[in-house]
Amino acid sequence: MKISLASPVYNDSQKIQEFIHRSIKVLKSISNDVEVVLVNDCSTDDSLTKIKELITQYSCIKLINLTVNSGQHLATSIALKHTTGDYIFMMDSDLQVDPENMLSFYEESKNKNWDIISANRISRSNNFSRKLGSKVISFLLQKIGKNNFRDIGSTFKLIKRPVLDKLLSQDILIQNLPILIMNLNLKIIEYDIQYNNKQERGSHYNYKDLVFALILALLNFSTGSTMLIILIFLGGFCSILGIGAVLAIIIWGIINQSELPLTIFLFSLVVSIIGLQFFLISMVVFKLERINKNLDFRKAINQRIEYED
Repeated sequence: MKISLASPVYNDSQKIQEFIHRSIKVLKSISNDVEVVLVNDCSTDDSLTKIKELITQYSCIKLINLTVNSGQHLATSIALKHTTGDYIFMMDSDLQVDPENMLSFYEESKNKNWDIISANRISRSNNFSRKLGSKVISFLLQKIGKNNFRDIGSTFKLIKRPVLDKLLSQDILIQNLPILIMNLNLKIIEYDIQYNNKQERGSHYNYKDLVFALILALLNFSTGSTMLIILIFLGGFCSILGIGAVLAIIIWGIINQSELPLTIFLFSLVVSIIGLQFFLISMVVFKLERINKNLDFRKAINQRIEYED
């Protein structure tokens, strides 16, 4: 049985060697056949140098050095794509989650029916407004998806090889792994772990990212755009305003038994038609955005990489 670990790395120079040492020790306590796939996402510090210092010590390290910074989700996808294990752990390299939790996950996997074991972080950011925002977005995403994750944003998971192959076969949807997992019929077990708040270096995500994640799910994994949101908002606003005004004018005319103010009536009708046009335009923008984002994703995931085994 082969065990893989897939980890994105970005500016983790002070922690990366400790992460590697601890991770390999845990993996080898599970199996003699292990690999650690690290994707350096174009770090601006000396993370790459620190990793290369350990390659001669650990033959199980696979290093992928991206030539363009691509973000955590894409770097993770690339790491997963290059794993060959029967069981695959995915975990960030910043030590916000202790690598020793992999052993707990593996023990949890024994004699249970599962496809993915996912971490539920029981201690996270102390920022009240951020916790509230995350809970709201998570609640809405849970209502949309088929699986009710308690911790949608967790990046620590254990995945079976057939399940990972199924995920990777979803083409561009793999770039939104948490939402993709939520919308497939998978047996998911969540396991409580302690989150290292002292290690926290600031979230990769802000409120805009959380809102866009929700819009992404609503639009069937489309990445959307600010322009799309604006067009939908304008379409809704104009349609409601125009149709509301038309109905109000008609009701006013019936009640007062008088002629309708033709100019205002026509103006309101035009406004409602403009609103509908905005909706139609937003659908065109939606399709174009999906095409553009999908092309961008393919360029990124197939970008030139430096690979060291």
